[in-house]
Amino acid sequence: MTDGVRTWVEFRVHGVSGTPATEMLAAPHVVQVAGDSGRKVFRRADCLGVAVPGDPDGRVLEAYHWGDLTSGRPRQALWLLLVPFGIVNAAQFMLPPPAVDGEPASRTALVWHALCGALLRLVALALTALLSLTVAVICMDLLAWRKADTVEWLDGVAGGTVAVAGMVATLAVALVFYLLGGRLQDVEPPPPSRTASALMPTTALARPAFYGGDPNSPDLRRLHLATGVGVVALLACAPLDSGGSAVVTVSRATDVAVLVALAVVALVMGDPGGSASLTPRSQARRTSVTRRNGAVKVVVLALLAIVWLLVIVSAALLWGTRRGRSGQPLPGSVEFASVLGFTVTASLCLLLLANLGLAVSTGLTRRTDDPFRPFARGLAASLATAVGVFVALGFSAGGTIATSRLLGVPGDEVAPLLSRVTHAWGWTAVLTLLGAGWVIGSFFLRLRSLESRTAAAYDIDPGASAAAATRRPKHTQRVRKQISRAACASRLKTLIEPIFWGYAVLGLVLAVLAGAEDAWGDLPGALGRLSDTGDEAPLATTLSWLGTTVLVGLAGGLLLVGRSAVREKTRRRGANVVWDVISFWPHSTHPFVPVPYAQLVVPDVVRHVRRHLDRVAAPTDDSCDVVLAAHSQGSLIATAALVWLEPDELRRIGFVTFGSQLRLGFARAFPHYVNGALIRQLAVGDLAVGRPRRWVNLYRETDAIAGPVLSWRHRFHHVRTTPGRPEWESRSCTFSAGADAADVVDPVTGRRRCGLAGAETQDAEEWRLLDPPLPVPGGPLLDTTIRGHGEYFADVDWVAAIRHVRGVQT
Repeated sequence: MTDGVRTWVEFRVHGVSGTPATEMLAAPHVVQVAGDSGRKVFRRADCLGVAVPGDPDGRVLEAYHWGDLTSGRPRQALWLLLVPFGIVNAAQFMLPPPAVDGEPASRTALVWHALCGALLRLVALALTALLSLTVAVICMDLLAWRKADTVEWLDGVAGGTVAVAGMVATLAVALVFYLLGGRLQDVEPPPPSRTASALMPTTALARPAFYGGDPNSPDLRRLHLATGVGVVALLACAPLDSGGSAVVTVSRATDVAVLVALAVVALVMGDPGGSASLTPRSQARRTSVTRRNGAVKVVVLALLAIVWLLVIVSAALLWGTRRGRSGQPLPGSVEFASVLGFTVTASLCLLLLANLGLAVSTGLTRRTDDPFRPFARGLAASLATAVGVFVALGFSAGGTIATSRLLGVPGDEVAPLLSRVTHAWGWTAVLTLLGAGWVIGSFFLRLRSLESRTAAAYDIDPGASAAAATRRPKHTQRVRKQISRAACASRLKTLIEPIFWGYAVLGLVLAVLAGAEDAWGDLPGALGRLSDTGDEAPLATTLSWLGTTVLVGLAGGLLLVGRSAVREKTRRRGANVVWDVISFWPHSTHPFVPVPYAQLVVPDVVRHVRRHLDRVAAPTDDSCDVVLAAHSQGSLIATAALVWLEPDELRRIGFVTFGSQLRLGFARAFPHYVNGALIRQLAVGDLAVGRPRRWVNLYRETDAIAGPVLSWRHRFHHVRTTPGRPEWESRSCTFSAGADAADVVDPVTGRRRCGLAGAETQDAEEWRLLDPPLPVPGGPLLDTTIRGHGEYFADVDWVAAIRHVRGVQT
């Protein structure tokens, strides 16, 4: 309390791309007042670096910056190579919950869920093997096996020594990936709260195990490292003559047995960190500790066996003198690639079936009219995994083909698997072109209707005569078209799901056809033409050329992006946007991914909010002490933090989300963690965020990433309020509106309060903002900048939203 004015805090949390604190606070100078090197709290500062005190109305403005956790250091630019691993790891959290709408989970659904998790871990292990195989082909096959004889300065070096050097280089790369993933140190989860206990059946964000760090996931890291080393050991025997060598025969058999044992361990070890478990860790530990201890022992024995194997093989190679022959791949690499391809294809098919069984057993396949229904009828985890595998194959093939071209080795002589991959990526390029045509067509089909709605929103008369149109300021019509194009482009995000379906189905079909062709020979008719990779087929030649071009471009693009990201933090922020989304989820199926930040950031936000609440006594009126304002990905962080605050604390907090994907993205992609029940309870249920008018969500129709959270089924009715003048009346639905409710239009700024059944009784409100804003009703647009997903702080409605959640009259 200062001079009779009660102090309150506006606490801002940024979204993806690590928005700088100067932009969050709209100030040229800021100073860090709390946090550490990765999680920072900033305030405005004067030119001397001294924090500026609160505003005259008592506001203390702070910004919470977590972006350095995903793009703060130059080495994080290398995380681009880990994207396929991150997609497969996030797929675990896309699985539908075995219990929906508060119903108890059936045993069938629990079995399907556990089977999906096991298959995801197997696919993740296969991707690690694919990584090792790719590096081995480059270092051991292309460089040591094929090109050693062509390098003059290696004439006096034994062939075994060159092979061992290639093997060491391959192991070094595997170790780099192991270190890139990192391990989350011991963290302190949020303290228990009554809110979290009440929300436990609704969301897994209320489970302490989600924030408990990864005490057991190092076992998973060792498992994957052992697999990578095992692949290298298996191929290291190639330069030796295995015809009469008992050592090589025993070594190969031992290594194959170890790799199979590692795959079995991955299937049965369960969720190593407990972050995706269906029961709290305190209960799960009693039933799984014996199984996990057994898994750890198997992993340790496997590592020891592989190390022993490498010592024997390395010693034998040092005495070997055999060299490779140009045009012939490293012995064993082709066979291993075929087995690996079969394993991945079979795992993906089984995962799709298990995922379908889980979705059917929970009734998600029948929920077609629910605005919070999961993507792809609950099959998003399978689709994401298929896309992740396809991207991993593209990365592997792109790097291998680019290296072979640099060394002068024809691409078709490297490995038969590459011809399959280039053929598949050729079809992908064709599908991309067709999809681009479909997207462009959808854009222009929607554009015309949006122009009329834009005209009505800005009070521009769409039915005016030609003479009146000529008298209208030219910039108004130009801006109207600009706004309509931006709004139309933002709606293209609804096409992401069918595009994912297309890529996933294409990849699965081509993989199954490739396996069938390897097993039974040439396929008949259209199936044969679809999977044919022979040089004599014109279609296959064209597709292979197209796929090769795309893959080489992909490899070159990754190199350029990574190089610029290492040098410039701004480029690194843009390149690592994908990790701002994926790294929220803990290590569960693949450990070679960056350290998850949710386990650090969410408890941190809870502590900072409580610190401000503890500084002042609880108010006796309806005013609030903290306004939590969260943008984009930050809205997920803030929502998770609210789960861990006590109900008495929630009543003192105002919540403003803007540019949020809580409904359009997170609730549909991660239904076990964000869902309609959670948002309902936070918005209008017993656990409402404070008293009435304490949650406002802001969004724009021009936002290409986010959208509405608290309203849906926006319908625009064509009505006539004035003879000869058509207008649009906007209606929408919310939790408390059984039917369409007319939006309430603000007469000053033109914002629309969406889906209000009883405007004065809503606990939460949705505001659809004009972009650009309209400062004077019916007047000219003084600022014609389309802000889209950003700069909500600069909007004329921002102050009104903050005052609204505080209960202050505007």
